[in-house]
Amino acid sequence: MVIQLTPFVRNYFSNPDEQKQLFDFIQIKLPIYVTSHSSKIKPVRQGVALYELKIRVGRDFYRLAYTYQKETIVACYLTKTLQKVRFDKEVNKYLKEQP
Repeated sequence: MVIQLTPFVRNYFSNPDEQKQLFDFIQIKLPIYVTSHSSKIKPVRQGVALYELKIRVGRDFYRLAYTYQKETIVACYLTKTLQKVRFDKEVNKYLKEQP
């Protein structure tokens, strides 16, 4: 499985330990969740083939948005917004602003 990170996700944390925890999750655990069709994965409303998953990095929880197509996972957005409705609006707004 091919894993890609957008610059937004790649540079989200300034703390190297938190960044390493995020990378480890995305590279190791996320493919397992995706292939096992985990119930923790939810679709993002209004997003085409966009999914989200709540993750823990350090002591805090975040929501990670990603796409999955043809054995490729692209982690595209990360935020501390945990409420699902607010998260969906936030990630869709962010993606519309991207070139």
